[in-house]
Order: sequence, then structure tokens, then C-alpha cells
Amino acid sequence: MGIGLVAAAVLTASPASAATTYGPYAFINNSSHLCMDVAYGSTADGGRIQQWYCYGGTPEKWSMVKVKRIGVTDYFELVNQNSNKCLDVPGGNGTAGVLLQQWRCWGGDMQLWAVETQSATQSARVKNLMTGMCLDNKDWSNSPGTSLQQWPCNDLPPQQWHLA
Repeated sequence: MGIGLVAAAVLTASPASAATTYGPYAFINNSSHLCMDVAYGSTADGGRIQQWYCYGGTPEKWSMVKVKRIGVTDYFELVNQNSNKCLDVPGGNGTAGVLLQQWRCWGGDMQLWAVETQSATQSARVKNLMTGMCLDNKDWSNSPGTSLQQWPCNDLPPQQWHLA
């Protein structure tokens, strides 16, 4: 399923000059109710991705920039509004449990994510093109500051996100 199936009210395109950019959005985890965030507002390559209280700051705001379509699935760079860097799987490592980071955007498959509607939960899962794994709240944690990881997609609440 592609991004077009995420609730139309959630996706609002930017002005025509950037018609392939959506957002910015806060990605809120259905399990912890915390937001995907860049730790300490870092602007450095390698900045840690964590969950944190949703407060509306730019370290927790992400734009979705459409980069490619494969079949019926759109793939996006998720670009942080504070650092202007992308959500990234370090080195494209395909191991379950790899902690995610931000890195300079360059369009590599390790930085491309499908945001797939999960209609039963009114949320989305975020799946990496290179590894085929999903954005996951590590160990079902409810603690702010917990690093986010990639994990085999399983459609459980730690992998369910809603965009606000």
C-alpha cells in the first residue's frame, strides 16, 4: 500500500513548487504515544533517533519527500526539520535491532521509506526500502529517550505510527 492510502486529511502537499514534499509531520508511536525525535536537537550526521515527548519542536518534525515509486509503492526521504537530514539505516545494515540515525540526504535506499496505511489501526507503518524492516519502538518502551530501531515488520503497536 502506498502513501496515497494514508488518510487524506493527514497529507497536505506543500506549494506547487515542491509538489512532492508533504508535511512536516510528527510521527507519534501508537504504543508509547511519544514522537520520533532527533536526540538533543542534534544537527550532526549520525545524530541518534529516539522517541520523546511530543512538544511541537522542529527536532520531532519530519517532511516526506517523494523520491521514487516502485510498483504501487511510493518511497520517501524523511527529512528532519531541525537538521535538514534524513532518517537513515547506518550503512544499510540489514540486521534486526540496528539503531536508526540521521544522515545527510543523498537518496540511497537506506534512506528511503514507504509509509504504508494500516487501515485496521488507522495508522501507518514505516518500512525501509533497502532492509525491508520497519521503524520500531525498541522493546515496547514507554520511556522518553529510548532509541528507535529497525525490526522485522509485524504490525504490532511499536511499529504503528500516526502522523499529526
